[in-house]
Amino acid sequence: MQLRFLGKNSKSVDCPMLYATDRDTYLVQGWKIFANDLLMQLTLADGETAAEVPTELFEHLVNDGLPAGEFARLEDPLMILTPGGTYVSRAGR
Repeated sequence: MQLRFLGKNSKSVDCPMLYATDRDTYLVQGWKIFANDLLMQLTLADGETAAEVPTELFEHLVNDGLPAGEFARLEDPLMILTPGGTYVSRAGR
């Protein structure tokens, strides 16, 4: 798989980042989810995980030719908006 960096929202090395892949998918690097109330809202299959990222991270989709902040919702829930203004993103196998 080839990754193409789309952006991040700080100069810190350990901040969430967004990548496009050569398989027409996106890779999201974010924070591990430990909050059970969030995890209970997701149906994670074997081999899946979830990451939490700031909502502003998806502004970088413009670097892949998509309008700012727009993405296709493929499965429910693909993403959960938290009260703290971050997204929990479900990751596939």
